[in-house]
Amino acid sequence: MKKIFLLLVINVITHFIAPYSAKAQTQKLIDSLSNVLKKQSPNDIAYGRTLVSLAHAAENVDSCSVYSDRLIVCVQQQLKTNPKNVAMAELQELLAEGYTQKATALAYQNDDKKVIEYIEKSQKIAQKYRFTNIEALNYLTLGAVMFNQGETDNAFKYYRNALGLFTE
Repeated sequence: MKKIFLLLVINVITHFIAPYSAKAQTQKLIDSLSNVLKKQSPNDIAYGRTLVSLAHAAENVDSCSVYSDRLIVCVQQQLKTNPKNVAMAELQELLAEGYTQKATALAYQNDDKKVIEYIEKSQKIAQKYRFTNIEALNYLTLGAVMFNQGETDNAFKYYRNALGLFTE
């Protein structure tokens, strides 16, 4: 149980708590990624990867949500226009990441119903293609939702699932 709590704390610190001194560096990263994005085609997988990076680097929940939404729409459009795309697994991974990022943003807005909806979409793709890191992050997010709802038994079940995937 200590390992699960430690893993959760490390995840929160590394992904969601940026030290004040790093704010300028983070803004430089966002500006740089934004410039790269302007030069890319929305029909290119690299465009989606840049949106993932922007969602991760976003300094606030609203920005993360906007980048996640753009990613989801972009990938869905690529899948519709080219259903026999040779990079199908990579597009599916981007879509799963987009859903996970959107769920994370919604978790900070305490919209548990939507969080679960996006996590279920992401998890379906992640399990089909065996994207274990995405599966594990989804379990961590579900665990946090359950913990916030006071369902600690369910929360720890999800944390254990995540830990099992991280240690595979």
